[in-house]
Amino acid sequence: LFQYCQLFKTDIVLLQETHSKIDDEKLWKQEWGNEIMFSHGTNHSAGVAILKNKNMTDVNIKNIECDKKGRYILMEVDMTGSNITIGNVYAPNDDRGQEMFYAHLHQLLQTKYTSSHTLIGGDFNLYLNHSLDKKGGIPRNRLALDKVKDMIFQMNLVDIWRKMNPNKKKYTWPARVNPPVACRLDYWLIS
Repeated sequence: LFQYCQLFKTDIVLLQETHSKIDDEKLWKQEWGNEIMFSHGTNHSAGVAILKNKNMTDVNIKNIECDKKGRYILMEVDMTGSNITIGNVYAPNDDRGQEMFYAHLHQLLQTKYTSSHTLIGGDFNLYLNHSLDKKGGIPRNRLALDKVKDMIFQMNLVDIWRKMNPNKKKYTWPARVNPPVACRLDYWLIS
């Protein structure tokens, strides 16, 4: 996995569903060859990680917060004089869990992470637009969706993939059921 990620030559990599434990940290950092920020879930669920490229020397991590359930990492970095908030999320997939998760995430971002530039990526486990981001199945989770849309609006964020592909139907989660169901659940929200 780490060799694959290095092929892209990106500054950071956001991983979700790492199923990592504290015992994995030393080996994974060795294999990656640089810094990794972890929020561990269990070896059966959750977990997120942010991998920092070794060539990214002009980045100073000012603040970092990891949730204890492996659902998010938020960090504020100073990159060549600009403050940037970077978030990696792996949201719960149950309705009530999502509502609480997004309310908490939004509150943290508004009070502790007030950078002028924000990048939040990950598996949101919900779709933002029923007609474009979902195929088949039944609509659900209106309250969690409202919380995410409030966060997007209040923080002046944009779903950058949708902005660049206004009418494209592309899905990140296909279910193998009959009739088929598919959703776009993974997003990059940026200021």
